[in-house]
Amino acid sequence: MRTSCGAAFILFALSACTATPSTGSETQRVETQLLARSTPANGSTVTAPVNNLQLKFARPVRLLEVTLDGPDGLTPMMITAGAETTDYSIPLPGLAGGKYRVNWRASASGRPYDGAFTFNVRD
Repeated sequence: MRTSCGAAFILFALSACTATPSTGSETQRVETQLLARSTPANGSTVTAPVNNLQLKFARPVRLLEVTLDGPDGLTPMMITAGAETTDYSIPLPGLAGGKYRVNWRASASGRPYDGAFTFNVRD
């Protein structure tokens, strides 16, 4: 009986170490938890002009890329992140009315993350 218990423990330990690919919904939960809040907020409607985008992450990240997709097309934002931090403030070119989607890509402790959110600007 002792041998079978030992074998069972080894099988259990090996199965716990086996990585399984995450589904899209699991990844989305991680993204949602990583980006704690933004200004403009996800799903919000704000009054034009919008001159600044603020991203607050739940833990320090290194922001690698931000793009803004809106009425004038896709616009890459200039990011200069030296080290991992929780707060980013990105100047915007005074956004006019329309629907916008922010796509972001970051790394935290060497792991890649990405996410997106939308907001509307009212003239």
